[in-house]
Amino acid sequence: MKKWLAPTFVALLFLVHPLVVLTRPDLPLQDPGTGWLLKAGQLSVETGKIQDRDTFSYSVPGGEWMAHKWLFYFVMGRLEKAGGIPLVSAFFSLLYALLPVLVYRRLVRVGCNMGAALFVAFLAYLILLMHALARPHVFTYLFLALSLDALDRIDSAAKEKQGWCPSPSVLAWLAVMMAVWSNLHGGFVVALVVVGIYFCVAAAEAFFSKEGSATARAKAFAVALCVMVVASFANPFGWGPHMFVLEYLSKQSIQVWHEFAPPDFRNGGSSVKAFELYLLLLIALSGWQGRRMRWTTTELALALFFTHYALNSLRQVNFFAIVMAPVLGRMVSDALEQWLPRFAARWDAIAKNQSELKGTPLYLGVFSLGFVLLSQSQLGFFKRDLDDIHLSRASREYIAAHSESFHRMFNTDDVGGTLIYYFCPKLQVFMDDRDYYPEPFVLEKYFPLRYGRAGWDVVLDEFQITSAVVNRAAPIGVLLESSGRWVLAHEDEKNKIYLKK
Repeated sequence: MKKWLAPTFVALLFLVHPLVVLTRPDLPLQDPGTGWLLKAGQLSVETGKIQDRDTFSYSVPGGEWMAHKWLFYFVMGRLEKAGGIPLVSAFFSLLYALLPVLVYRRLVRVGCNMGAALFVAFLAYLILLMHALARPHVFTYLFLALSLDALDRIDSAAKEKQGWCPSPSVLAWLAVMMAVWSNLHGGFVVALVVVGIYFCVAAAEAFFSKEGSATARAKAFAVALCVMVVASFANPFGWGPHMFVLEYLSKQSIQVWHEFAPPDFRNGGSSVKAFELYLLLLIALSGWQGRRMRWTTTELALALFFTHYALNSLRQVNFFAIVMAPVLGRMVSDALEQWLPRFAARWDAIAKNQSELKGTPLYLGVFSLGFVLLSQSQLGFFKRDLDDIHLSRASREYIAAHSESFHRMFNTDDVGGTLIYYFCPKLQVFMDDRDYYPEPFVLEKYFPLRYGRAGWDVVLDEFQITSAVVNRAAPIGVLLESSGRWVLAHEDEKNKIYLKK
């Protein structure tokens, strides 16, 4: 009985994120796009159809919308219908809570000291907090972690000369996961890149070394890559999502958005500081190990690829934290054994004790059930609306009371999602943070208004805009007030609302 009731470190690690969310109930809802995702979910559930036409904006009306995240919209819609916004927050928070658990379990499986594994998993979690949102990215992080685990198994089996064809169960798991993933988020492309790196490295090693194990690994990863590529086409749009991701990442306009900017190590917040520590530890411990460094060629290739993208885009930092965890875990383990052997031995003894405990599934189930029930209670631990995150309640109420003035409104992208959630289809927005808008529109129409650039007044007249809902810091507000053609109708701690005279 003790083996089932004694708490495990895995269960405690899982509990960290739900506790964080209870202290910060708006955390899962912080993304500006939460509102339109909820609205797309509502429409998907109500109509039973994929939302492939834009009904949210009047600036680019009726355009074709590459709804490659259609399955995610249905998930959001079902969750909100069943338990409102609190259930949406609870569900995605629980999924996010699994991330440090998956990182930790992989570290333990590859032989890291338990203390080192807990440290690296928690450090990775601190980095991952930067995107702990009710967004489809959650599934990408989870599936990436699971994909890496499957690739580890394929690699180990090939090295142990168990044949070049991966286990049918592993291949089936990769195929099912990729088929689901490609209907949830475009991040499935990352997995194809990762397995492609595994294959290329193994193929190069086989070519130059002529070793049988290298050849078996190359063949095994070639099979895995083919299975995953084929499975990724199991979506209503065929190769559409693949091309969309490539086209989207090549856009000039995305470089302006915060999540695609390089990490700001000076003012980037706690998650960026955690990434900095992670990176510095890798560098310092690599230098300390010197010739004893135990990097595989595959790990070096992954490190080069993901370090490059992490240093160029904040959005890619989480991938780096997940992919590079085993390398850092091994290095920290080696450092503990070298500098603190008694401490390392103590953790080894704890690990042996923990391996005998059986209660992890029980605790994860109980914690999850309690968290969901808490979300449906009236105790106030969960946020029940989107007010006062990007759009204040006072601004929402003002718009609702004067809706006739907002049929041709300009709005900044950060409030667009919330406006869609509360007012579409009665009112439509000028802009939101979807990847729907054509780049010429973003660069030539939206940015002049968003940043108060030359030609902003021409765009206002072109779209016959008669109202504006912006955040308090938007530069366009100063220009509107000084133009003499607009009046500040409402102002609060988050927003300003202007009406044309």
